[in-house]
Amino acid sequence: MSYVKNYFNKEQITDISLEDVTRFFSNEKEESDKIEYKSFVTKGTENIQEKTNAILRTICALLNSEGGLIIWGAPIGKKEEGKKEKIFIGELCPVEHLYEKDQFINKITDSISPTPKGILFHSIKKDNGYVYLFEIPKSEYSPHQFGDKFFMRVDGQTKPAPYHFIEALFKKIRYPNLQAYLKLDSFIFNSKICQLSITSYFFNLSKLQNDYNLSYRISCDIGKFHGHDLLNMNNNIRYLNGGHEILKLNVKDVLHYGEPIIENSILKFDPYKLQETNWEVTIIITFGAKNSPMKMCDYKLKLAPHIKTELINQCFTEIKENQFMFEVSEKTEEEKIESRIGRKISQI
Repeated sequence: MSYVKNYFNKEQITDISLEDVTRFFSNEKEESDKIEYKSFVTKGTENIQEKTNAILRTICALLNSEGGLIIWGAPIGKKEEGKKEKIFIGELCPVEHLYEKDQFINKITDSISPTPKGILFHSIKKDNGYVYLFEIPKSEYSPHQFGDKFFMRVDGQTKPAPYHFIEALFKKIRYPNLQAYLKLDSFIFNSKICQLSITSYFFNLSKLQNDYNLSYRISCDIGKFHGHDLLNMNNNIRYLNGGHEILKLNVKDVLHYGEPIIENSILKFDPYKLQETNWEVTIIITFGAKNSPMKMCDYKLKLAPHIKTELINQCFTEIKENQFMFEVSEKTEEEKIESRIGRKISQI
């Protein structure tokens, strides 16, 4: 989930401007388990390090929960009669201390363990201070701790995590991080041949987890795989959908960290069909292994009759790589089952 998109309707955190933040707080806002507002007000002997530690604790808590957004430099929260939570509205209270992006990211990686991934940081100048925004993803490597404590989000607040919560995080399902990538090798087009040579790369990027029995499927909308019309004696290779798909089972018994698995294929085209589609081709890779959820890579290409080999990888027009299948499916779970069994089902 993109919290920047959810709260600000922006694609990137760096797209958020001072005007966006000011407009955001023109209406009353309340904190939740997924968003935290921090104003910058000096209280007694409290120094910048103590305020920074409060941000780091919240980052740790969001990593251990569902992720979320922090706005540091928000208006001062006020209690209103009849409302349990503070209300944030009006004038921003910017942070008086300048933090560069790399400086604060280093503070995060030095203070929180295991080292978190994917945290986004954005600073916005406001008068003589700064408003800082942090987008924190739900971590696949929780539980994280700040100092000697674990934190979590409860009722819109950052609190020390109880033992049973930490134990549950340690016991949660973990799986190796498999990734796949497609490279175009060459495209031959003449009076006799019209074919595209491709290489698929598969990696296990989990340092301490092996995986087993990699399988993959590659499909092409208009190209057919070389060999689909020949006698196949390998039970682990299947050609499907009239040759538009190749399915390969148990490619590698054990997938070690960093060891690439390299698979070569050739796609053959009917040149007339290529011209009908304006030389546009779609290639989809789906893959998984014994302990890994299935992922998908979706590639759109725009081929050209006489493209030079050294320029062939410029033919990609759209790349969507290593998405979980459950993230890209537009059907509900009920629709998937009904499509498979051919009838309506009761509500799940």
